[in-house]
Amino acid sequence: MNSPKRLNQDALYQALNIYRDAMRPFILRNLKTVQGLAPEDRFQNAADIDIGNFPYLFREYWHDVFKHCFDPDRDVRSAVGIITEARNQVSHPGTEDIDPSYALSRLHDIADVLGQINAPDQKREVESIRDKLLTRAAPTVDTKPKLPRRKASDLKSWRDVIRPNTDVIEGSFRKSEFAADLQEVFEGNAKTPEYGETGIFFNQTYITPGLKELLINTLKRLGSKGGNPVIQLKTGFGGGKTHSLIALYHLVKGINTLRELPAENEYARLREEIDEIMDEAEWNPDTPLNANVSVLVGTYLSTTDADETKQGDPLNTLWGMMADQLGGQDGYNIVRKAAREGTAPGGSQLDALFEHVGPSVILIDELVAYVRNVQGVTRESIYTFFQAVTESVNRSQNVTLVATLPEGQVHAGGEGGMTALDTLEAILERVDAVSIPLEVDNAFEVVRRRLFSNEIDEIERDLTCEAFRKMYQNSRNEYPEGVNDQRYLQRMKDCYPIPGGI
Repeated sequence: MNSPKRLNQDALYQALNIYRDAMRPFILRNLKTVQGLAPEDRFQNAADIDIGNFPYLFREYWHDVFKHCFDPDRDVRSAVGIITEARNQVSHPGTEDIDPSYALSRLHDIADVLGQINAPDQKREVESIRDKLLTRAAPTVDTKPKLPRRKASDLKSWRDVIRPNTDVIEGSFRKSEFAADLQEVFEGNAKTPEYGETGIFFNQTYITPGLKELLINTLKRLGSKGGNPVIQLKTGFGGGKTHSLIALYHLVKGINTLRELPAENEYARLREEIDEIMDEAEWNPDTPLNANVSVLVGTYLSTTDADETKQGDPLNTLWGMMADQLGGQDGYNIVRKAAREGTAPGGSQLDALFEHVGPSVILIDELVAYVRNVQGVTRESIYTFFQAVTESVNRSQNVTLVATLPEGQVHAGGEGGMTALDTLEAILERVDAVSIPLEVDNAFEVVRRRLFSNEIDEIERDLTCEAFRKMYQNSRNEYPEGVNDQRYLQRMKDCYPIPGGI
């Protein structure tokens, strides 16, 4: 791997080996410090732990072992997943060298994680590799044709580089569309095809590592191939929770449609992403997915709702609504007495329900908002139901529950919301719910895909971004630190032409 034509791949390969050798003892040491914890036999020795195991171990033992090792503001689990994807790229190289900006970004991620696990020597080694790559490869680091020199006045307008989507051009786009509404999608009343139609939705959705993990986990669970039964999504307002639930809904209800999309033209990237998700979930591409979905949106439902089943039974409880959505009247009848009386069903009833309906996904959004609006016995019944349903899902083989929780008091809605949040979090901890982080750093990519087409003149885009980088470099004292490095250059390319990203 010493060919000068593979500078980026070679550098990343060296850094990944350093990362692997530092992470192995860190993981094993922390697993062994928790009294009563019995890690799987295959992880008893450091040499048995590979980079591909790191995301699984962090996910499986996060609450018991690793959560307290890191700054809560640092999204180390996402970084570990991203680095693992980089290892896969290095292990299966293409005909050309790895993209230089990608390699430099991953070297930055590796150095950051090494710093977080208190491996300063290894961190400096990786930073040295990164700095040498920048110095040695700067003139020829890119395998693309050399960009011509051009004055700023000669740069093309963004309108000539990337084409806005039709509704943006026609002026029919509304900013309110970014306020994703899971209930509207579930009822088939989404404001636009970008949310309501599976193919269009996914084609304009940036599948971040966290979202990808969520989709893979759900398919594994529905196929009885493991996966985590109970998952919580937790970020601040606008952090992508509802968008992720919509993605899950479309995947479960529309995966058979997604597999039939042409693997070319505007759907080429999407088909590749979906095929990769199905492959990692060990889902047979020839097997259709038939699963039930329940959607419970706390800001939409109310204990005073007058909705009824086809036979006239009330749907004003979470459990009655869930059972009806999953199994119709027959499903409702299993919890009918509890639903009519407003008391939480027992675990045996929920076990019977899940056995009856088969593979299912339960999506609960804004539960804190729902609990905040009820008092007394009704609130206690909701807590009891939430505990019973999470435990029942945990016992099942092919049911998964995904719930969103707000981050902190402001988003929880004051003191009452915080009380509900603390109680619900305690329940989730009792069933060892896995928390999958949703990366807000990729928000610009989500917005860009919604506003602009996938077709872009990459040469003209790179010329513009490089012109900005040189301007930042030549006037370092006038701009924030770091805007003239390779990592920021890649960010400018990713978010082009959105000024906020630049």
